[in-house]
Amino acid sequence: MLKALSYLLEYGPRLSAWVLLTKATRRVGLHDISRRCARRKDKAALKIVKPLVKLAAKTSCEERPVQPSDYVWTMWWQGESKMPRSVKACVESQRRHLEGRHVVITEENVKDYLELPAYIRQRVREGSLDITHLSDLIRFELLYHYGGLWIDATVMVTAPFSVPNKQRLWTWKEPMPQISCISKGRWCIGLIYTPKDHAFARYMCDITAAFWLEHSQLIDYHVTDLFIAGALRRHPLFAREWEVLNYRHGLYGNAKRLQKEGSTKHMEAFYHTAPLHYVTWKKAYPLVTSAGKPTVMQNLLNEFAPDAALS
Repeated sequence: MLKALSYLLEYGPRLSAWVLLTKATRRVGLHDISRRCARRKDKAALKIVKPLVKLAAKTSCEERPVQPSDYVWTMWWQGESKMPRSVKACVESQRRHLEGRHVVITEENVKDYLELPAYIRQRVREGSLDITHLSDLIRFELLYHYGGLWIDATVMVTAPFSVPNKQRLWTWKEPMPQISCISKGRWCIGLIYTPKDHAFARYMCDITAAFWLEHSQLIDYHVTDLFIAGALRRHPLFAREWEVLNYRHGLYGNAKRLQKEGSTKHMEAFYHTAPLHYVTWKKAYPLVTSAGKPTVMQNLLNEFAPDAALS
């Protein structure tokens, strides 16, 4: 109750009402109504962050020389020794199939690359900024200062993959009109590349910093996507480079394939969908079928994390 009241005082009754309606209709299974409420919620939230979007876009829209980067960034805050086996497999697959200097950001080594502002550390300590959204801030700071490809630690790479043009922004685009996130698959913050000193990365650093200086709690779980949606309207470089990217398919929705028997046929079908696959660590995929045969997931773990303890 106190959290809801605090949100109401910070963001006002209009947005608070749409947040409540979105959650309530989703909880009772009224998904079409919930999606409509979510669109109104996003519209109200965009209106609130609009001044920050305008200011950040204005200060960062100047194009400057960029430097292609070979960094590959991912993050597991607790450290590699604390990774579930599926995440270890994903990270090993990234090292195997992605060219460049692969770095796993952790709580211990982040200071080797970035100095987090005092107010950000304070937000983390008080719990208003969780690790998921801290990673959003960290990724764009890294991309601006060093450049490179950010790839979530839960993305498995099953074939060699490289960014098409390291002089420009790149992100995974996959149409997903059914999801609640404002992106609808038009971009993916878990798979995004910018060269060093790219104006869009600077915009994301600026708006994130401005937001957390002005606000004490999240306006929306997908707050980073709100910032990107705003940039698509107001940041000319981002809009121009985003528009030429092709839509792809296959990053999402492989959960059912992971549970199938790991036969040659099913392994080939899994590999054929895409070179990159989201594999959530929050779900316990079966490792054997009802007939006692290894599943696709078991084969992938055996390939990329054979020595890791089961988790």
